[in-house]
Amino acid sequence: MVSLSVYALGVLSLAFMLRTRPALAGWAMAALLFLAVSEYNPGDVLTKWIDAQPANPGDPVGVNLPGAIALFLVVLGILAGLFFSSGRGFLNRLAKGAPENRLVLIGGLFLPISFLIDRVQGYYFNWHRGYRMEKGIFYASDVIEETLEFLMPFFFFFAILLWSRRRKRREIAS
Repeated sequence: MVSLSVYALGVLSLAFMLRTRPALAGWAMAALLFLAVSEYNPGDVLTKWIDAQPANPGDPVGVNLPGAIALFLVVLGILAGLFFSSGRGFLNRLAKGAPENRLVLIGGLFLPISFLIDRVQGYYFNWHRGYRMEKGIFYASDVIEETLEFLMPFFFFFAILLWSRRRKRREIAS
């Protein structure tokens, strides 16, 4: 619930920026809402899109290729919208060392890392192969994955705060 609250604060903060950079703020809101939905995963909708149910309970979880491709296209569309609405500004500011862009990059890297850990847990460290929560590798990977998922919204929220402060300083200076 803490992560969802931070996502909500991020979306609310971006709503105030809609008047200055509407396209970028809109795509950033879409990205945060998508991340919040994927974190909450109501009715396990996203899990059902990605996971192919095993024939025998406890067998390794497979990948539902059409669902994974559909989810990949949604993520790719959001990333393309963010990239093109920033007008190469993200990469330029990242090269110049802007802290908000670094925070977004780190938070964005947490998502594929936690997704890969989740996939490895589902395929290799499962009940069928004898792994339980008390087994060290499963427990360690679960702690790492959950920590990354918990920290991700904070990185985005602090990036939004830094971005809004930078915009306010520019408005005051001009």
